[in-house]
Amino acid sequence: MINRYSVATLIIVLLVVGGYLLNFHLIHGQQVSDSSSDWGAFGDYFGGVIGTALSFFALVLLIKSLSLQNEANADLKKQLKNSERTEAIKSFESLFFNLVESQNTLTEKFSIYHVENGTLVKLIGGDAIARIEDEIEIMRSSGATDDQVAQLVEALDEDDNIYNILRPFSVSVNVISKNLSDSRGFDVDTSKFYYSTLINFLAFSQLRLILIAVQFLDNHHSNNLISYPEFNDVLEELGLEVGRY
Repeated sequence: MINRYSVATLIIVLLVVGGYLLNFHLIHGQQVSDSSSDWGAFGDYFGGVIGTALSFFALVLLIKSLSLQNEANADLKKQLKNSERTEAIKSFESLFFNLVESQNTLTEKFSIYHVENGTLVKLIGGDAIARIEDEIEIMRSSGATDDQVAQLVEALDEDDNIYNILRPFSVSVNVISKNLSDSRGFDVDTSKFYYSTLINFLAFSQLRLILIAVQFLDNHHSNNLISYPEFNDVLEELGLEVGRY
């Protein structure tokens, strides 16, 4: 850019000098003067024309320099924003994966008591969740309403074990929503990615139990999960929408 303006300046200088020589030497046949006053007039002419041109180019260069500085500042701000975003993601992921890890052992501890052939039997983990699903299916086949199924689920969960699984999952979804929001510079795709990661990291039986809790239990955490549209979009994309039972 500077070389371009330097060439333009040199061309203007040559044109000014060339125009002067053409007019006074070639056309009017005047010789080089020995008079200091003539050289002074020439200096005034040369300085007036060239000075104006150089002032113009100086102004153009100044404006261009400010523009380049603004672009550099914008790039720096962008880099700082990306750096802050990266640090925010690192901090979030540390908390996020700790929450995910804390839920991995919950299914193994989950249990219900079920009467089978007159005997009270304790079912644990996936077997307990599968039994709840079987009971719901039996009731649905006989025309049971949501309220009746909800009463069944609550009866099978006298120790609030379902709530104990639902609560940390709800907290994890809330952490994603709060930390990866638009106000913090994250788009919907980012939050959806971590919703999907959270869902896929859970045992499938545990996820089914959470869907049962959201559909049939009326509490803060079940209502909380329903209120997140992006989270529910991910559930639908994975074929796990609320209300499947």
